[in-house]
Amino acid sequence: MQDSTSSISEFSARLKKGKIYLHWKINYKTELNRIRIEVKSPNENAFRYLDEIAAENYSKKITAESETTSEYDYTYKPDINGVYIFRIRLNDKNFRTISESEIKIGVSDITEFNLFQNSPNPFNPTTSISYELFTAAKVTLKVYSLDGKEIETLVDEFQQPGKFKVDFSAGKNSELSSGIYFYKLRTNHSSDIKKMIFTK
Repeated sequence: MQDSTSSISEFSARLKKGKIYLHWKINYKTELNRIRIEVKSPNENAFRYLDEIAAENYSKKITAESETTSEYDYTYKPDINGVYIFRIRLNDKNFRTISESEIKIGVSDITEFNLFQNSPNPFNPTTSISYELFTAAKVTLKVYSLDGKEIETLVDEFQQPGKFKVDFSAGKNSELSSGIYFYKLRTNHSSDIKKMIFTK
């Protein structure tokens, strides 16, 4: 990058209470018009436009030895877990890009679903398992024996947000004995497991 070009420095991202906080500095050496912010979410293959900030909308400005440095902040609320990539572009008055920078941050604390206790429990021979998805995800729901053996796959598909209920029938597995079994729901980034009791 040439010294005559405005540049981006100290571009950082941090996650706090479910939000991503972006911060960066710009050293002004050419006329700057707007700052374009783009994001690539975990389920996207390309960057998309997020927002634009006017150059004068800085949070802090410092002028020293004929050089001006401005600091900027931006907040983004992610909706799914995974890796987010942010890109900021500096545009001049003719909307030409004069500098750009990217940063990655991983998100893993978003609640993707609630898995509920099966009903009835104990059961014989059929019980219902309910769950609620808050984000679209590939979902698998499987039943396991107490020693970890897989008994049956109840769900294995991509699903949109919503409430779901699926039945498990021990009657289809005549070899099952009375006792404790587990059902486990898994998405790309989260999983939960609960136990249920089958009585003959």
